[in-house]
Amino acid sequence: MKILHFSAFPLSNSGANISMLTMLVEMKKTADLTLCTISRGALSEAAEALGIRTVCAFEKFPNARLIRVIGTITTLLRLTKREHFDLIHSNSAIGNHYCKFVKWFRRIPLITHQRDEYKPNYFHSNLGKADGIIAITNFVKSTMPEKLQKKTIVILNPVREPAEKSAKPLATIPVIGVIGRCNPDKGQDIFLDALLPLAIAGKVKLAVCGIVEDEYSSFLRQLVGKHSYPFADSVTLIPYCKDVSEFYQKCDVVVVPSRFKEPMGRVQLEAMTFLRPVVVANHGGLAETVTDGKNGLTFIPGDPADLRKKVEFLLTHLEIWPTLLENGLSYVRQCHNPEKQTENVVTFYRKFLEK
Repeated sequence: MKILHFSAFPLSNSGANISMLTMLVEMKKTADLTLCTISRGALSEAAEALGIRTVCAFEKFPNARLIRVIGTITTLLRLTKREHFDLIHSNSAIGNHYCKFVKWFRRIPLITHQRDEYKPNYFHSNLGKADGIIAITNFVKSTMPEKLQKKTIVILNPVREPAEKSAKPLATIPVIGVIGRCNPDKGQDIFLDALLPLAIAGKVKLAVCGIVEDEYSSFLRQLVGKHSYPFADSVTLIPYCKDVSEFYQKCDVVVVPSRFKEPMGRVQLEAMTFLRPVVVANHGGLAETVTDGKNGLTFIPGDPADLRKKVEFLLTHLEIWPTLLENGLSYVRQCHNPEKQTENVVTFYRKFLEK
């Protein structure tokens, strides 16, 4: 089986790209695969470091859309003329703007990963060109038109366990952490509104990973700077880092306060593999992966008071931690196992190759 994968996001270390690379590492064990992307960047570097053959249409990402589109489509068509591929897999809906031409001219099946909430806009306008669609959660599938749902299967994103992990004895002053690119959708301000009172009182320390140089991060710095704290490290604002293991190991509890409905969310699953209890906003894909009181706690989305209440409950009911941690790791192993989920994708491919 020879598969051509395509990504339209070459510059990103996003959770979607991490999930795709996790799948490709497993897939290349049994299939001949190539990853094509628009330009060199963070994605091509990561893929090549993992031994994945990568083809880039440009050395640098072209800002002019017309040049970008024509050059990328030309690269895809030349590649598929030079080599025979059994199937092309676009790893996002926007990728179909490029991949549909390969489907038409080379007459090979097109599979598309739907990794976000469907909306009737330009980004998703060519999703229907796919022969088959993979949605990353039931929530994502539920947002799609009925005609697209009929050719959609749900396969959860794979998450790889860290080589080393251990439950962390609760610190005298627990560290509550949030990680991810800082923007209003991710709700870091909700996290601070909820938990700064506990930090001011010396009950917890807070760690925010994902600070950048923009208006929202400046707003977060202002929220923190309004108060005085009992410890120099009561609130730590950290630039986003590629190696998240150190951050998870530092935290006692991990919060996912997203204001918008995450298609799936990755942070809560990574935290589970590091044996850290999680508290997440109860909507979208987060609600699908975390069951309150079973493998984590949930709070009312956008409600700082409820988030604070759930964190305080967690810190004063340590007897529930072993169950949460055991169930969290078991859930990831059962539902997000890289080998199993990749095999589910390959099985889906076969439906179209056998036609």
